[in-house]
Amino acid sequence: INAEYMGDLKNINDTFVHLTNVAVQKTNPNYNRQQGCKWSMRKLKLYIQSKYGEDVAERVTADIQDVVLKALLSVAKVMINDKHCFELYGYDILLDSELKVWVIEVNASPSLSAETAADYDLKYNLLMDTLNLIDMENRRPPPDDRLGGFDLIWRDGPIAALQNPDGSTRSLLGTRNDQAIPPHKITKPAALLAKNTNEKELM
Repeated sequence: INAEYMGDLKNINDTFVHLTNVAVQKTNPNYNRQQGCKWSMRKLKLYIQSKYGEDVAERVTADIQDVVLKALLSVAKVMINDKHCFELYGYDILLDSELKVWVIEVNASPSLSAETAADYDLKYNLLMDTLNLIDMENRRPPPDDRLGGFDLIWRDGPIAALQNPDGSTRSLLGTRNDQAIPPHKITKPAALLAKNTNEKELM
């Protein structure tokens, strides 16, 4: 993040130290476009591992997965259940100083515009995985619990493979997506290629 968070009340009206999404940060006069403002889940998990240890990183990703699932289950009865359509949701998650997971909001039809070439690669793969999951052409092999960057976490109950012996849940968030299309095979808009950024990989 380009604006460092400060809890001093004199900064209470400074949106840049509170709202960390790119839509807000990129309007900051001090925004560093070369550094960028996004991390991949993998980079976040590796950072938490390096600072707090592997067990903490596993707990945080499991907690993120858990709040996503619980948010969906809480509205399952009022969601439109139509086999002819689907919806892609975007979750804004906050980690506090104790690494507790908080849901800020859930976006229906989140923005798929890209700020950098790495961001474009990420969203390109997201859309490819989504279309492969929908499988309108009936080309996909029998259902699996993992497809590209998607992991199945609920099938009329928790997925057994993600349950630890002690009853806790583990998550595959932040693990490498071996099915991702590599950046060099993705044709990007010239405007994004012209941006010189340090964001090498967001997948």
